[in-house]
Amino acid sequence: TIRLGFPHQPTAMAYDPIQKLLAIGTKTGGLRILGRPGVNVHSRHTFAADPPGPGPGGTTATTEQGNGQGNSSSTNGPAVLFIQFVVNEGLVITATSDDTLHLWSLKQKRPEIIHSLKFTKE
Repeated sequence: TIRLGFPHQPTAMAYDPIQKLLAIGTKTGGLRILGRPGVNVHSRHTFAADPPGPGPGGTTATTEQGNGQGNSSSTNGPAVLFIQFVVNEGLVITATSDDTLHLWSLKQKRPEIIHSLKFTKE
């Protein structure tokens, strides 16, 4: 699968004017971060029961980085409903349809979830 251009079924967007990054969340749990030439990162939220195993907070993050090409996972994750950059901190917050908030670190080459908080409905 080749990923070029705007992600399919976008559900949320955020822009960081300091770092000049655009984050786009999708209905299938994808998180795409675009910026200056060479900055094109695709990560994915997956449900806790999905392989390869739970990360922090029971959520797995799969990351593909580079020119937008790579194999797509057939596993869909929860839809991304909200994205917010934490300005000057190298962090992104996402909220997903499974009632979970995720804190992503952008301080390394591959974004990773460093903390997740699952809410329960009453």
